Amino acid sequence: MSASAAKKPAELDSATLRLGYNANSQPRQRLGKRVLQSLAQDQRERAIGVILSGTATDGTLGLEAIKAEGGITFAQDDSAKHDSMPRSAIATG
Repeated sequence: MSASAAKKPAELDSATLRLGYNANSQPRQRLGKRVLQSLAQDQRERAIGVILSGTATDGTLGLEAIKAEGGITFAQDDSAKHDSMPRSAIATG
C-alpha cells in the first residue's frame, strides 16, 4: 500500500476495497461517505449504493456522488431503526 493510501480510512480502487488507518484520519461517521464516493469514482455508472440505517448525513453525500456518476441508489424507508440517514438520502431525490 502506498503512503498516500495509508492516510485514507477506506477507498475503492479497481473494484478492490482498501482499508487504511491513520490516527489523524476523519471521524468514523465520515467513513460511509468516503467509501461511497470512492465507489462512485471507481465504478461510475456501474456503482450501486444502499443506505439501510444510520444517524448522520455522510451516506447521503455518498449517494449523491453515485447518482452524479450515473449509478443507482437505494435508501430504506421509515422502517429503519435509525432512520435519519435514509430519510436524508430520500429527501435528496
